[in-house]
Parts: sequence; C-alpha cells; structure tokens
Amino acid sequence: LTIYVSPFFRIFYYFIGLVLGYIRKLQPQTGCAFMGMLENFLAIVACIVYFIGMQCDLLNPYVSLLYLLVFGMLIYVLSYEEGIISRFLHNKVNIYLGGLSMEFFMLHYLIVHYGGMLVWNKFQPAFGMEVLVSVLLFAITYLIVLLYKKISKC
Repeated sequence: LTIYVSPFFRIFYYFIGLVLGYIRKLQPQTGCAFMGMLENFLAIVACIVYFIGMQCDLLNPYVSLLYLLVFGMLIYVLSYEEGIISRFLHNKVNIYLGGLSMEFFMLHYLIVHYGGMLVWNKFQPAFGMEVLVSVLLFAITYLIVLLYKKISKC
C-alpha cells in the first residue's frame, strides 16, 4: 500500500532540509573515511526502514519521525561526498537532473492532479492506459520545467 502525500504537507521536510544544509555549510569540508562508512551504513538502515515502513501506516507520527531522522541523517552524511553512493550520485546525469528537481517538485503535483482529472473526466481511458497517461504527464511536467529553466535564464 502506497500513500501519496501532497507536497503541501511535505513542506515541513523541505524546511528540515534547509536547516540541515545550513548546518552543513557551517562545517568544514574534510576528507573523512568515517563519513564514507557511515554513509554506507545509513543507506542500508534507510532501505530497511523504508521496507519496514511500507508495512506500517505512513501517516503515523512515529513512523514519520523515524523516516525524518534516518533519511535526514543520510542526506546530511551524503553531503560529505565520501562514500560509494555519493560517487554514484556525482555523475553528470544526476547533477543535471538535480538541477531540475526543485521546479519539478513544485510543479508535478499540480500537473499530475489536474492533468489526470482532465484525462479521466474527458476521455475515460481504458484499463491499462494509466501507465501511458502517467508517462505523458511526467513528460509534460519535464517539458514545462525545461521551458521554465530556459525562460528564467533570460
């Protein structure tokens, strides 16, 4: 069972990320093997928490707090860029997609929600077409984000 939580409710997590980013900015950038090991360990813990959490009620405040703590620590440790996962995430494609992520995050809910309503109410797609509609809405969101990036550079 997957519960989709609107970005309007996830704004708290966004602010936690901003605070962690500010704290990290105050820390010196040091090459520390311990952070690399901690990154790998927290990645495993995060996977375990994720899969166990999928069996629980995701709106339970204790589960949400556990997610916040584990994934917050993982993101903080990832910022040191010392582990295997950091090296994987540091390639050109991931950096490019990361540059689009904020706009994508802000727009995707509106496009998926209202675009999906339009498609379902107007065309009543046949069973199995949900995937095609989802891919189409994803592509539309991506194109709007690219257009926004292009316009905002002017």
